[in-house]
Amino acid sequence: MIIDGESIHPAQNTCHQPKYEIHNAKDRPDLWGTIEHPDHPLNTVWPVFIDQDETFTTYNPQLTQHEELARYQFMITETALDNSVSVVAYGQSVPFFWPEVKQADDNQPDREHPVGYNCHSILETLPDGGFDTILSRGVRQYLTRHGLPGGSVSLTKDQKRDTPVCRRADDPNALSAIAIAVVPSRRRKGLAEALLETMKATARQENLRLLVAPLRPTRKADHPLVPMEEYIKWPNQVKSSASSPHHVPFDPWLRKHLRFGGKIVKVAPRSMTVQGSREDWRQWTGVDFSTRRGVYVEPNVWIFHDLNS
Repeated sequence: MIIDGESIHPAQNTCHQPKYEIHNAKDRPDLWGTIEHPDHPLNTVWPVFIDQDETFTTYNPQLTQHEELARYQFMITETALDNSVSVVAYGQSVPFFWPEVKQADDNQPDREHPVGYNCHSILETLPDGGFDTILSRGVRQYLTRHGLPGGSVSLTKDQKRDTPVCRRADDPNALSAIAIAVVPSRRRKGLAEALLETMKATARQENLRLLVAPLRPTRKADHPLVPMEEYIKWPNQVKSSASSPHHVPFDPWLRKHLRFGGKIVKVAPRSMTVQGSREDWRQWTGVDFSTRRGVYVEPNVWIFHDLNS
């Protein structure tokens, strides 16, 4: 388990190597603030237009504005040999209430030894709106629980369908990862895995039942004409080691989640929606499109992590 402020890979933290520690935005808002600077290297990880998603711009800032949500926003710092500290990775997540999980809990006779939630009827209720809907649900439910305005505001059709759940004041029983990003020069050091494990550990500490993620496969953009349903079935052509499964996904980010215990649930066909004028898209992409207005709809993949396994 990795806790806030604890060293990551302590055996590697010698006097000759940088030191890595993990923190959350509630305890270290000063560190989180450095990520928000436009020149921070973590802000080059995503395409510029992704951050223009209206749901993202409306709800993502609230993940650090409210302390109850800020403790689920994690970052990894690197202390260099000259003692300078920089944030080299972050992971965002949001707790939410999942009514079908509560129903499963209520129907289980043995609460100390649950049968698990890897059940088609439960997992299939994850919203088709993916990222946008689950981010909206987590924040809107928080606002409802605390009697704050905004719990009934919906920005998409899927969020409108989700409004009855968002109006409930039940405590969260699940956690959704929202994003994980690592500075390119610090990849392959296990930092993404450390953030995933921290999310799992925090969820267990808070008695949340499971972790899900609307995953954005990292190599999908290289194959824009391939349907997501087909893409996630592509096998990795690299020969597997004797200890690895022979059939692993082609996509490296999807592959990492599955090797870390995750399971594919389904495709979220309208996970993110970005709208903008012709000039907006020219600024975001450098491409001069012929239409006056453009709408980008991105599918993601729902991943499930069983916290009982």
